[in-house]
Amino acid sequence: MSLLNSNSMSLFYWSEETISHFEFISSYLTKEQTIRKIELFVEIDCIPAEEETEDMLVQDLINVIYK
Repeated sequence: MSLLNSNSMSLFYWSEETISHFEFISSYLTKEQTIRKIELFVEIDCIPAEEETEDMLVQDLINVIYK
């Protein structure tokens, strides 16, 4: 799931589709609602690597969306 992404401020690789999706929903949901959607996405669709946690992935994606 994740690799160091040297082209952005993200520690993980997120597909453009994922970023676009959450940027779009953040335009009509509150920040709290968007964060909950990100948490659910990570919980259901992401598999953290050995030294990663779901929280690390959530925080990274939040940082990407709300840069």
